[in-house]
Amino acid sequence: MKMSTSVKESAFLFLVSFVLITLFSASSFLYPLNPWDDANVFMTIGKAMLSGKHLYTDIFDQKGPVLFFIHEFAALVSYKSFFGIYLIEILCYWGFLWYSHKIMRLFSNSWIVMPLTCLIGLVVVTTDFFFYGDSVEEFSLPILSYTLYYILSYLKTLVIPSKRILVFVGVGMGIIFWMKFTIVVFHFAALIGLLYICYRNNKLQDLYQITLWIIAGFVLLSVPCILYFVQNGTLADMFDAYFYTNLFQYGGSAANGEPDAPWFFFVKLAIAAILVLPVAFTKVRWDFRLLVVMCYGLQMLSFTLWSVNIYYFLVVFVYAPLVIYFLRNVECKRIAASIMILTGIIATATSYNFVTLVNGTFHRGIIPIAQYVNAHKTKTEDVLTFSSHETGIYLLADVLPPNRFFFAPNATKPEIRTEQAECIRNQKPKFLIRKTDPVKTTLVYYDMPIPEDYRLVCHERELFRYHFLLNPKMFLWNLGYTQGLMKNLVDKNTEQQNLYLYERNN
Repeated sequence: MKMSTSVKESAFLFLVSFVLITLFSASSFLYPLNPWDDANVFMTIGKAMLSGKHLYTDIFDQKGPVLFFIHEFAALVSYKSFFGIYLIEILCYWGFLWYSHKIMRLFSNSWIVMPLTCLIGLVVVTTDFFFYGDSVEEFSLPILSYTLYYILSYLKTLVIPSKRILVFVGVGMGIIFWMKFTIVVFHFAALIGLLYICYRNNKLQDLYQITLWIIAGFVLLSVPCILYFVQNGTLADMFDAYFYTNLFQYGGSAANGEPDAPWFFFVKLAIAAILVLPVAFTKVRWDFRLLVVMCYGLQMLSFTLWSVNIYYFLVVFVYAPLVIYFLRNVECKRIAASIMILTGIIATATSYNFVTLVNGTFHRGIIPIAQYVNAHKTKTEDVLTFSSHETGIYLLADVLPPNRFFFAPNATKPEIRTEQAECIRNQKPKFLIRKTDPVKTTLVYYDMPIPEDYRLVCHERELFRYHFLLNPKMFLWNLGYTQGLMKNLVDKNTEQQNLYLYERNN
């Protein structure tokens, strides 16, 4: 029995996803570790939940619960590595590529659709927006692509998707909301856009049905999340950690490498407005243009209103397949293929993860420190990340945090300093570990001196990512964005980040 064309295409894109994630995600088995502090926080909390600790009450971070349920599952697959996340990344990226491909097929049956899908996939994982892999934005891409495809399909045919599809859209919306609620601005913008489009087309009944089943899917996903906290008696801790902390205590622009000045808000607003203009004036059907302007525009506005990290912009690639509208009539196969191949080569050659892996300069400083801890630890909860971002020590040394606030986040919570000091006084962890880097962050808020009864036993230095981005020989494409943003925030004399391990005197 022969496979259908769609099955073959789907299988091929799965292979593409496997290759891209394997080569470019630091969660892959090719990499010695994923050095990103956020990813290590997620995995540490997943491991802690597996050991019986309650999320937010016994172990803290301000991201949403679904993200930690994902990492709890990943820890179940592989307790001492990111291999479980690596498998999840492959599946998620496959979903993103498949629905990106389907979006392009709405506009064109050209030969260029499949190679363009692969090129988009390559560009996404090689830009610095992808960072090290294992971000909320990465897990959101397939959900956003799925939603965008069915919205555009409805606009094209004016046939409402099935109830099952709409419920899945709502479930996807719920997953994103309970990972990082700011990304749900995409769904709200889409519904606002559909409201006007349905009004113009005299199809408000369609909007009613679409909204009803999407809300049903959202509730279907949200109820188990809420019940998890109700059952454990931790609902108040969840609201404090996920909603209150993010809305009122998040560290501000300086925490994310942005100039901590009022004028920068207006700079971001101007940039956001400029980026929306090409979409607004594109000569496509008014309803397609309105929908994309609403979704893309409100996402850009959210980046203006909140402090942003560079990886936040990964979700913008959900619109990348729409480039097919301008390439749908390409006939010069040799020229088009040559341009795509050249773009792929440049993208690969400027991938921070891949280039540093090949050059042997990828982050490994935590490995000898973890080996020292493994050789000298006396109990499972023997290490405290002190006044610092997570370092990866809990995963590599196979230990668990001794306290709730086991690292210093980009949120200014006074109780974190108090609890870390109490942990040292009462539980007396054998090791303290600290990471420093040249970017000004809210870590200054948590900066506390190392207690006198701890001595330095290990010190490792490694390449600081943003210094790499400032090298024009390697990253010409990023020069305009990153150098202008970071040049006043990075001390050229201290471009390396440092890892320090302290051991308590006997």
